[in-house]
Amino acid sequence: MQSSDGLDRVLNFWRSVDEKIDLSKSEVQWKIVLAMMSKSQCTTAELAKEIRENKKATIDAVRKLIKKGLVVKVKFDVYALSEAGKQLTEEIRKFGSSVLPTLTVEDTEEYLNNPTHFYYFSEILKASIVNGGEVPVSRLALELGVSRNTVRTYLELFSTKYKFFKKVTKRTLTGKVRQTYVVSDAGLKYGNRIPGMFKTKNNLLMKFMLRITASTRFETSVLKLMAFFTATAPLLIFFRGDALVHKVEAIAWLYSMIFFSLLSVSAYFISRT
Repeated sequence: MQSSDGLDRVLNFWRSVDEKIDLSKSEVQWKIVLAMMSKSQCTTAELAKEIRENKKATIDAVRKLIKKGLVVKVKFDVYALSEAGKQLTEEIRKFGSSVLPTLTVEDTEEYLNNPTHFYYFSEILKASIVNGGEVPVSRLALELGVSRNTVRTYLELFSTKYKFFKKVTKRTLTGKVRQTYVVSDAGLKYGNRIPGMFKTKNNLLMKFMLRITASTRFETSVLKLMAFFTATAPLLIFFRGDALVHKVEAIAWLYSMIFFSLLSVSAYFISRT
């Protein structure tokens, strides 16, 4: 059986980490810190390749980590963890390798004290929450920049050892039988205690954006909307004319852009308050 004291210790640890890096909204920063745990110094290009993010997002995240005092600039485009950053990663290392008092090794693993396990559990849980409880493996793998086998491997781990997900059989509209993973009650119960997860679960505007853009992460949905409006704007200009149909299309495009811009901003602020 799980110990509530042990669970509280694990969650309290991640809350202390969350105070330094907002785990629910600073995913790129979190991945950079994890990547720098094994590197003394590295460039933004190396970091971007390591965490599989574009260079612009990586540079922006590094700047925010510098403001938070977790990363320092060594020289032009070369960065390293600050003393505070090293202290944080050392705490994560010790937490990941230690056996919590009063718990067995199996119990310790069950509380996701491994930072990599915690990261993937958080991302998979968020994806399942906005997808009606089912895990969209292919979309999630694409947005995380990993293979589908990687996502399935962690899902198998979380299903068999942690009991946070379960494999079910479903039928498609065409009658074809397929196997998929859905979040369990135990997974939701644990996830609700993770910093920021409750806000994601109850942020209806964000969930609407994710669904309408077929995304699993808020950042991806915003990028898709930006790409859509950027790509369609030149078409409206190129095919401009005086026809009533064209004017209606242009007005619809303009109000759609305004609507989704306000929706994105509102969803973001709801997640932050």
